[in-house]
Amino acid sequence: MKLTFVIVHFNQAKYLSKCINSLNKFIKKYNEYEIVIVDNSSLFLNSKEIKGCTEKLLLIKNKTNSGFAAGNNIGFKNSSGDIFIFINPDIEFRVDISNAIKYIEENKDIGVVGIRLLNYDGTWQRSYGNFPTLWRKFCDAFLLSKIFKSFKFFKGVHEYNEFKEPKEVEWVTGAFMIVRREAFQQVKGFDEDFFLYLEDIDLCKRIRDKGWKVVYYPYTEAIHYLGGESKLSKDFVIDHGDSPYIYFKKHHGRWSLPILWIMTLTETFFKSFLFESISLFNERYKKSFRMCWNTFKFSLLKSPLIIYKLINP
Repeated sequence: MKLTFVIVHFNQAKYLSKCINSLNKFIKKYNEYEIVIVDNSSLFLNSKEIKGCTEKLLLIKNKTNSGFAAGNNIGFKNSSGDIFIFINPDIEFRVDISNAIKYIEENKDIGVVGIRLLNYDGTWQRSYGNFPTLWRKFCDAFLLSKIFKSFKFFKGVHEYNEFKEPKEVEWVTGAFMIVRREAFQQVKGFDEDFFLYLEDIDLCKRIRDKGWKVVYYPYTEAIHYLGGESKLSKDFVIDHGDSPYIYFKKHHGRWSLPILWIMTLTETFFKSFLFESISLFNERYKKSFRMCWNTFKFSLLKSPLIIYKLINP
């Protein structure tokens, strides 16, 4: 069995070296493995430093930023593994990951496995959940999924209950995703219509639709730094702003897009007001306020054109 680790990188050099070095500690037991790094035209990347991390490394440098989905597909096409592990560059390994790899290897009906991810402070990070629907978006928007997390009826897109044992789920995050080659090939990889975000949920849905299982495996864990402050920037909002509409058109039809737009406006305005009020007593919520407010402005000013183009291609 040959393993392929694919890392799509864009301007996260401070995390990338740490990721590769931590990975090297736990994969030397495998005779056949390769690490493929696809760099999406980063401004700063020390190629010699990255290649010096390990001998079994292929660095592919794109001339333009092709996006996360396309970058992973490029990594897949330039590798030969039986099992693929797609990893974000801001992942750091602190325990052996071989148990998760062994789990998918032994269970032939599993197409995708995700592991337990932790925030930088060691707290649990939500990394699996349920496929987006308008009702689930509504439950998330007005915090019903969090308040009534024990009730299946109010489940949102993200799961608020932490599972302690392996469990079949609808999707796992692409920040760390183990995928069987056969399952990935059957669905022809990531959908490159998604530049960034929701491509992992879309992939899991299509793989499940082919009869494969998607499983959350909590016995293996890693730190996920979430890209630092960039996750709160306006660029973050712009990069992923059209992804929900692409997903809903693909899986729920064009009619769902105006409803999704109204729900997004309502949610982000409501949460902006909520987080701004809370930030008067706790400054930590100012970041959440900025994120929601930027998303509200984007949805108000930019999303109508996105919807129009999707409805009238």
